[in-house]
Amino acid sequence: MQLSDNDLEYHGPTSVFRLAPQRSSSVSDSKASASPEPAPATVPVSTYFDWSRYLPPEVPLTRAEHDRLLEILFKFFSSWGLRIVPELFLRDMHRALTAPPSAPLLKSAHYSPMLHNSVLALSTAYSDDPLIKDIRYRKMYARKAKSYIEADCQRPTIPLITALGVLAAFHSAAGEQSLGYLYFGMAGRMSQALGLNIDCSPWVKSGLITHEDMLDRNWAYWATFSQDVLWSLYVGRECCVLPPRKDRQIPLPWVGSEIDHAPWYWAPCKMPPQPSHVVRTFEKTCELMLIARRIMDFV
Repeated sequence: MQLSDNDLEYHGPTSVFRLAPQRSSSVSDSKASASPEPAPATVPVSTYFDWSRYLPPEVPLTRAEHDRLLEILFKFFSSWGLRIVPELFLRDMHRALTAPPSAPLLKSAHYSPMLHNSVLALSTAYSDDPLIKDIRYRKMYARKAKSYIEADCQRPTIPLITALGVLAAFHSAAGEQSLGYLYFGMAGRMSQALGLNIDCSPWVKSGLITHEDMLDRNWAYWATFSQDVLWSLYVGRECCVLPPRKDRQIPLPWVGSEIDHAPWYWAPCKMPPQPSHVVRTFEKTCELMLIARRIMDFV
């Protein structure tokens, strides 16, 4: 494992890239964008920011519809498998889009322009507006997301992996199973590039990354691992994300935290708010995925 400008990157014992000079760093390098262990406050809907900065201007999407579609996706899609942590996505989106356009994008484990467009390519399927949910407009978001792939893959980050997974879901939902399999395969490869299946606690102890960075990496690993098992079951093919080592467990973050107890509420269903237990549910899902993985390896 080596520390790059963006994150830890993994190169195995046969790789010449292991001989590259190590970047010296301190914990302060990443604190500005690190995720807290408990959930941060969500961004108020009324807060003004340049919300469409990285989105295709051809799509006639309003701010109100944008926020509504994100809420629907967070409540009814991404909560399964904890693919996106809404509080952290919204926080980092707000930070990125309130900065001047000329400023470099802040380091984030939960937001990127590619991820923003990927999310909208998928969430616009939930729109009541026939124009917005038209596949032609949805593909504009997908194309915009894909325009970032080469640059982002050159400097891999956690939002890149999340975005590729969301693009995979977009294509799968559109009946394009092979394309979905391709994009999730890219997500799996990038997770290997970041070494997400490796316990990074020694780097925390040495001060090279923060504890919060480790939580983000652990979350990204389990989100990718569980999706990989589900994709493999779906298409009947082998997994590409390695399971955790028995001697180096990767704990799931945020279990029992404020994120776990954040109320789930959807006004149209006329039910009172109730704790979501979204992380605890994800924890049990991951336990089931480990069992499924062992069964798949056996058969």
